[in-house]
Amino acid sequence: MLIGEEENAEVLKVLDSQSLFRHYGPRPQHKVSEFEQEFAAAMFAFPLVLQEFVYGLTFISAVGRMTVSLGVPVALVRGDVFYWGSLMAAALITIIPIAIVYNAFIDRFLAGLTAGAVNG
Repeated sequence: MLIGEEENAEVLKVLDSQSLFRHYGPRPQHKVSEFEQEFAAAMFAFPLVLQEFVYGLTFISAVGRMTVSLGVPVALVRGDVFYWGSLMAAALITIIPIAIVYNAFIDRFLAGLTAGAVNG
């Protein structure tokens, strides 16, 4: 059975650290703590984003001062009347930068997804 380059690199990291386990032991490689820090940052960011929306909805009355995520539904939906052309234009304008960033990083994302696939 052949071992790929990535698997070989991980085995060498374990051997160089002289610790049998990657996640705990006498000299851990701190893989779990890195994940925990990233997860904590994401969990911290979610309430802040939600708070920004609720704060803006509660305290800002002028549509010109609202953020895009709040101003679009407030300004373009009046009761049962939806201004569909303007709503779709706002959705297109806000999604273009996200699509550009996604397109720039899709190769890395797919490489990460397929990195654990079985070789051969």
